[in-house]
Amino acid sequence: MTLSERLQSIDRRVIYLILAAVIVGVLLHPIGMPIRVGKETQTVYAALDALKPGSLFVLSFDYSASNVPELHPSAIAMLKHAFSKNVRVVLTALSPEGGMWANDALGVALQKYPDKRYGVDYINIGYKPGGQVFLEKLATNVKDACANTDASGKPLDSFPIMKDFRTAADVSLAASMTAGEPGYPQWIANYGEPNKVPITAATVAVGVSGAIPLVTSGHLKGVLKGMRGAAEYELLIKDKGTAVAGMDAQSLGHLTIVFFVLVGNIGYFLQRARARGRS
Repeated sequence: MTLSERLQSIDRRVIYLILAAVIVGVLLHPIGMPIRVGKETQTVYAALDALKPGSLFVLSFDYSASNVPELHPSAIAMLKHAFSKNVRVVLTALSPEGGMWANDALGVALQKYPDKRYGVDYINIGYKPGGQVFLEKLATNVKDACANTDASGKPLDSFPIMKDFRTAADVSLAASMTAGEPGYPQWIANYGEPNKVPITAATVAVGVSGAIPLVTSGHLKGVLKGMRGAAEYELLIKDKGTAVAGMDAQSLGHLTIVFFVLVGNIGYFLQRARARGRS
């Protein structure tokens, strides 16, 4: 078999095996391929980075399991950023599954910041039903809005952080990790705008078009656009996580496919040139 024939007849199983090896390899060991950080991501980063130590930052997990690949890395990255700035964090959720993902994000972030104390440096008030009604009540009386309990059912009065978290006036920034509604539109309308609390967000890729006008108008302090936005944020905080790994896997996976397409075409043109030489 000639070289041109070999190039055109590579066993597809070999191609799939190499592709799988490349993807798994970069998922396990992210390399951080160059990504240009967008203006919207830089705005989100700047809003959180500008907070003073001890400020209160509300992080809302408004998504379910189907949106975890796009939004969970953003939540983890913002949580790590807040901890690195010694900003106190209040975690909540407008999605029934959100409280669970808040605990998962905390588990990841606390591996890097194990000195952070529950009830002092952060608290998880969990999922509270009611959507915009809950947000309106949260803005005026936190204890009443949460039935005076955190995600585990313990009294909010027993945690030192709650002495400084009573109304929206105590909050310096809020962020909604949004997959649909309720999400950042409700945070803006029912919490941010009436109480002058800056709101930022992360959203799934298909929801970016709806968020950009709000960024332009100033209602949103930037937005993280799906996995790409999360990867950009991870690079800004210099902590490569699952988003950078995911972007690496996509990029190198595509490059591997392009490589084999080129190999097949090279084989074709070599064979064609050889056939012309014979005629």
